[in-house]
Amino acid sequence: MMLNSDDHDNVFSEYQPRYAAVGIPTFPCSIASRKKPLVRNYGRMGLPASCQLVMKGLDSDALACMAGQRNRLTILDIDARGAKGERLLEDAQCVYGPSEFIVRTGSGGFHAYYRHGGEPRRVRPNPHQPIDLLGDGMVVLPPSRGVLRRYEIVHGHIDDLAALTPLRHDKATDRVLRIGPDPELVTKGARGDTLWRHCMRAAHHCDDLEALIDVARTRSSEMLPPIEDDRRIVDIAMSAWKYTVEGKNQFGRSRAARLSLSQSSVDALVRDPALFALIGWLKMVNRPDAEFLVANGLAKVLGWPLSLLRTARRKAVETGWIVKVRCEAKGRAALYRWGPTSRRQVRSRP
Repeated sequence: MMLNSDDHDNVFSEYQPRYAAVGIPTFPCSIASRKKPLVRNYGRMGLPASCQLVMKGLDSDALACMAGQRNRLTILDIDARGAKGERLLEDAQCVYGPSEFIVRTGSGGFHAYYRHGGEPRRVRPNPHQPIDLLGDGMVVLPPSRGVLRRYEIVHGHIDDLAALTPLRHDKATDRVLRIGPDPELVTKGARGDTLWRHCMRAAHHCDDLEALIDVARTRSSEMLPPIEDDRRIVDIAMSAWKYTVEGKNQFGRSRAARLSLSQSSVDALVRDPALFALIGWLKMVNRPDAEFLVANGLAKVLGWPLSLLRTARRKAVETGWIVKVRCEAKGRAALYRWGPTSRRQVRSRP
């Protein structure tokens, strides 16, 4: 269901009463460069104060509320787009229960809303899934104008927010999402290094740099105090993304699970040294089930001319060693997985 907001900028003043009718106080925010509230004390915002903002004439093209106990909201934030995001949304609802209110976010991901049941706020609690658990903190609401698109309700109505079902909890689902005690807050002196390490682990599961920057901003908000300099946050995310694109990011990669080449595959590759070297290097740093980058920056890592990398990469695709699963776009490198030739000729190391 797409909310009718046309192209005007009066989203907050128009939709504040609609959310207030189901007991959710909202506040105006800006998400042009980062998700930033436009008022103070937004974390303690109640319905009377929210209504007064409209009466004072304050408006914006985006509005938000606070997840958590106050508004009885917990959100699964799925940071994946297109068919991959839809599959993750479906899988998440199979594990955690159906959601009566689902939103497509401004970046193309999904928010699945549930009644709050004491869940914390976790960024990538399971490093193998691009899913955040928002049991606290700011959440942008539809039909806010995002960077790429408006936030859009794809299932349910605003009225459904008054009667959400809770996130399904048992030992099995908590293990999948890795819900546990609140982590120790990060203080000054350790914030930059902690954020960089977090971005290095999360980068493997981000579709592009913008998604990683969003992860970095969310993680920063959990620190005590948060990193106020947004340029520093962006620089940290860009550094982690550069390492990942160039194939240097080994965070979260297990060497014990890497693959070895069988003798038959060695015989098939030995006649093309560049292809042999590329496949061998990729198998040294990627698991059998991994999706990975073979970006142009890898040429510098290998000490090759770019033309040699491009030729070897093309041959790897043509011969079925790797398969492209996401095409390149502006600011985003292509993504690959192991192809049928690899699965046929390569065996897992015990």
